Amino acid sequence: MERKIGIVVDSTTKTNFKETLFNDASVVDLSILVDGEEYIDGTLTNAQVLDFIAQKKKVTTSQPSPEKFARGYEEQFELGYESIICITISKGLSGTINSAHLAAQSFADKKIVVIDSMTVGPGVEILLEEAYKLINAGLSLEEVVAGINKKANEITLFLSIEQLAVLVAGGRLSKLQAMIGNILKVKPILQFKQGVLSVFKKVRGIDAIYEFIADQVKELFDKAGSALGKIAYVGNEEKAVFLKELIAKKVKQAQVTISGAISPVVATHLGYDGLGIVIV
Repeated sequence: MERKIGIVVDSTTKTNFKETLFNDASVVDLSILVDGEEYIDGTLTNAQVLDFIAQKKKVTTSQPSPEKFARGYEEQFELGYESIICITISKGLSGTINSAHLAAQSFADKKIVVIDSMTVGPGVEILLEEAYKLINAGLSLEEVVAGINKKANEITLFLSIEQLAVLVAGGRLSKLQAMIGNILKVKPILQFKQGVLSVFKKVRGIDAIYEFIADQVKELFDKAGSALGKIAYVGNEEKAVFLKELIAKKVKQAQVTISGAISPVVATHLGYDGLGIVIV
């Protein structure tokens, strides 16, 4: 069946999904600013971005302009799609969705639905998988959008940040708190659910991070009878593999995959050894 719905996402989703889901989707780039110099998301590696931070350079991120989203919409309509679903990084992390909405207003005679993913990275991949399934099932635009929003409300993202200095640089932790945390080897585990980011747990030591996350997957599996997880990492793939194997030992039936390195824009907030896992 010929697909009638086009797909637009932003660059924090990465582009792995194009190989198996929507190969002609339009991707709208965010930017990274290093001492005022702009780099398009993806033109720097995660390691380069973190090196800039280590060098005490001012590293910030910038949302796309409405014009960039408008070009993405135009691409999809030129491909022959009758309507568009645009899924963005959570508005709790970025103002990207505002640009997406503004751009959609200039297509008053077209059907464009902008969805707040309420997540980021691998979480958006799960929403794209849901969209792909629903579209191929022949559902209407409204039904597909409802299914995506339902799935977005079910997703939980856990983030581990091993380098507390990254939280200090991002203004989420004071230097004193970071110093005490480093002395006591306290590591925060952040939870991102329904667009709200919070410190969910503080644990002692790196190993405790992975044990906690694996236990969360097991708890979900025990309650729901199933669990789907996607792991994304900043620079240390070995840690992602370790977590995947640990989860497999605790919950053999859980479907956990490694989606790859997370977007450099997101990496600026996590640090080299940081990783995230989406659970649904």
